[in-house]
Amino acid sequence: MKYIILLLLMVYSSQGLANCIERGCSGIASELFDRYYLSPAGGGQLRLKLKVDSSKLDCSLAEGKYMTLMASHPLFEEIYSSLLTASVSKKKVFVRIDQGSDNCQVSYLMYYL
Repeated sequence: MKYIILLLLMVYSSQGLANCIERGCSGIASELFDRYYLSPAGGGQLRLKLKVDSSKLDCSLAEGKYMTLMASHPLFEEIYSSLLTASVSKKKVFVRIDQGSDNCQVSYLMYYL
């Protein structure tokens, strides 16, 4: 009986792992990304370095490893603030990308409470 409970706990706990699908990536922010950086390129942008397998994403990552949130995005400040908050509070997020976009441009963010 102990082994069944242990197996169920292992399966249940693994469901929270960070991963990507063609539309975006989900998981605890600190498990999804290992670095954010602000760049002046292209009028300003936030680069999000993925630390999970991104091969399923339907976009081309900037420098082969970064999702991009453009400073011109109408919700730039809100998305950036939410990502920072999620990182500190270890909350789950879903980062939706514009499919087929260059630099895997972020479309929106879902923040799980």
